[in-house]
Amino acid sequence: MRLVVGVGLNSRAEASEVVRLIATSLEEAGLDAGAVAIVASSERKAGSPVLDAVAGHFGAELRFVADADLRAVEIEEPSQLALASIGLESVAEAAVRSFGRLVLGKRKSANATCAIGSIAP
Repeated sequence: MRLVVGVGLNSRAEASEVVRLIATSLEEAGLDAGAVAIVASSERKAGSPVLDAVAGHFGAELRFVADADLRAVEIEEPSQLALASIGLESVAEAAVRSFGRLVLGKRKSANATCAIGSIAP
């Protein structure tokens, strides 16, 4: 199974924090880090050195999703905080659903969120 990891992060996030969050989430779900094929986030994070480092750590392709496409994805537990601060109900889960099926819902660290999905064939 090829995996997509959706990531949301604020300006205080560091690559090591995001990598730890993803690794812990993969372990929780019983998934192999070597199966991560895509790290996905909002288009507004294009050029983020943190996301570049995270994708590089997992040997994954870094992809960005247009905010309009993220808004169009229905989320079971939308984040009111994210909606108030960035105008999106979700980044991590919505990014995953842009590429496939959600396997593990949103997990949080101090400065980041992630969700994991299987990539649609």
